[in-house]
Amino acid sequence: MAVKERSIAPILRSIGKSVNDGKIGNLELEHGYDHHKSVAQDALYIYKNDQLQGKVDIELLLTSACVHDFIQRGNLNPTDLENILSQKGLKDTFIKNVLRTVNNHELEKIPDTPEEEILWLADKINYLDPDRFRDVHKMVNSITDPKKREQLLSYLNRNFKDKWIKGVQLLPKSPLMQKYPSAQKLLAKRKEETIEFMENDGNNIFSDLLEEYRKTQNTSE
Repeated sequence: MAVKERSIAPILRSIGKSVNDGKIGNLELEHGYDHHKSVAQDALYIYKNDQLQGKVDIELLLTSACVHDFIQRGNLNPTDLENILSQKGLKDTFIKNVLRTVNNHELEKIPDTPEEEILWLADKINYLDPDRFRDVHKMVNSITDPKKREQLLSYLNRNFKDKWIKGVQLLPKSPLMQKYPSAQKLLAKRKEETIEFMENDGNNIFSDLLEEYRKTQNTSE
């Protein structure tokens, strides 16, 4: 099956419009449009570079990546998501497969299919995506109210620290990383770029994350 990269565009546009209109109002800062787009792109990268043509349903993988956090992180239930996908002209059987795939992408879940495995990896690699950290940096710097700024920093440190440490410590040991070599390379690249960005952050927004990272490195040594 040929890779129809343009097939994800309508769904991504719907995501962006829904987030901007507040229709998926509970999507957290780090689980919005850019996150879904990045996960879809990384899933496609793994698919291409590990030469999985004929072994993975790329349409199922990309569609699932585009909507993977709508239920867990948004205010949609499975029926809502079914309706969104049905309006895109997708068949019922395909939609059921999307729901199954997104249901198995959380960290504690064990993926059962190649599509679930790649989505799981792409989503977790995004823990260390430097663009994610750049967006946060830009948002924090745009806030002039000291109290609001402190509240946002507190929220980010709680959420990002946990995911950052899991990404650094757990992902390299995952059996799925060994199964998909391009995922290993992508994770290493993202980790290096993000550490460099955090080290050069003049406002020390990510100083706590760097400190935790250095602790894990000292422990592993």
